[in-house]
Amino acid sequence: MLTKELIRFPSHVDEMQKNFDIIDFIKSYFDKDNLHIKQYIFGGFPSIVITSEETKHPNIFLSGHADIIATGTNFTAEERDGKLFGTGAMDMKGGVACMMAVMKYFVSQKDMPSVGLMITTDEEVGGNNGTKALLSKEGYRCNFAIINEGRDEYDIVLLEKGRVDLKFIVRDQAAHSAYPWRTKNAAEVLMQFLLEVKKLFPKTNGDWSSVGTTTVLRAGTDNAPNVIPSKAEALFTIRLTEEARWTATEILERISKLAPENLEIKVVRSEGAARSDASHPYVQILKQVAEDVTKKKMKFAENHGGSDARFFGEARIPFAILGPAGYGHHSPDEYAHIDSYVTHFNVLKEFITTAPKTLQTPMEKLRKIS
Repeated sequence: MLTKELIRFPSHVDEMQKNFDIIDFIKSYFDKDNLHIKQYIFGGFPSIVITSEETKHPNIFLSGHADIIATGTNFTAEERDGKLFGTGAMDMKGGVACMMAVMKYFVSQKDMPSVGLMITTDEEVGGNNGTKALLSKEGYRCNFAIINEGRDEYDIVLLEKGRVDLKFIVRDQAAHSAYPWRTKNAAEVLMQFLLEVKKLFPKTNGDWSSVGTTTVLRAGTDNAPNVIPSKAEALFTIRLTEEARWTATEILERISKLAPENLEIKVVRSEGAARSDASHPYVQILKQVAEDVTKKKMKFAENHGGSDARFFGEARIPFAILGPAGYGHHSPDEYAHIDSYVTHFNVLKEFITTAPKTLQTPMEKLRKIS
């Protein structure tokens, strides 16, 4: 199984050579095929673009990332109870494997459609040196993109939340832990502030609302347990909907009003929400094809996290997020349903075959749709 071979690469930011190794593996998979392959490096991260023709504007791009989170630990793919367990099985080496298999399938056909693969290795650390660079610096375009991210359910995602990462830094005098009245404890000041910030975000059980949570908290050292720290810092990650009161500017202003004098706020990351149009012809065709393959009603869904879809959105390229179904991405127990790989392969194959015929539009006009 191709997904198993991809999972064996611990391709993350802490082992950069493995990112290069997995891109080389993907290239070698197509070595004997009549395809156009170009490799790129941006900011030290490798990417590969594979197209059926010599162009930077194929009709359809299948987008995926071969990198995983740096805390991933399970690189020995294991089949159990119809599931494939392993880091990347769902997010998103399974999706990349489906993309590769579909391209391999079309190479063997008499009439090769206008399709491309865009595979990067920096999505888990921002995507700026992958998909964003390929679109903005190299000028790649398409009429429609499918981002093959795995999800809990096999549904079509057209909306993702925006993201803002804020770093909070508190500085004060250090002091001996026996004399806490001699200083304002930077750690305690920061913790109190975080609790106030948390009140801005209502509790949710998965409904479509803005959320915020602390992901990093640092203060003091194990080597000085009797010292009240002079510095404390935290990273607060926010996922924003498109509501006016939840814009990045608005939420930053609201948080700033809660900050004590000795607290500094830095914007580490700020990304807008990604949205695609459900009425777009390609989206409608994808929905119909997926329903024909799965024999079920497909729904349009939202993604609470983020993906490289936002870069296609920023370039005004219609997109949909659709990938193999599983559970536990970014966890030690990540898995994907093996039959969902087959389902996704068939949906991609039928969509790429069906879309141009259904639209009955000359390729020159197709390239002007977006």
